[in-house]
Amino acid sequence: MFTPYLYWLAIVLGGGPTIRTWHPIVGIAFVIGVFWMHHVWSRDLKLDSDDIKWLENVKYYITNQDEKLPPQDKYDAGQKVYYWGMFGSAIVLLLTGPVMWFPELMPRNLHWVLPIVTFLHSAAPW
Repeated sequence: MFTPYLYWLAIVLGGGPTIRTWHPIVGIAFVIGVFWMHHVWSRDLKLDSDDIKWLENVKYYITNQDEKLPPQDKYDAGQKVYYWGMFGSAIVLLLTGPVMWFPELMPRNLHWVLPIVTFLHSAAPW
């Protein structure tokens, strides 16, 4: 709820204090879900040599010349890159969330890190 334009969501979800309470709990559930998905899918989503060739020839995909692209397996290279980006974002959320949840546990001389952590936490899903 970083912007007043989206604060109507807080009202719909029970108000500011309510979403402030639920956000970390839902965040923990999200991270558990991401790690479960990683356990299930990570073998299928490893980039191989065909994927690298596909990414090198992505211009053919963009120009709708699919016949010039190397064949893909169950998941194509774009899906794999997207997955790894989202997995990395989940790791950033996992590392920055507790710092924001318990800022009082941070030593006084490291409080300058809090704005950086807040930025990383809000930018990670994008």
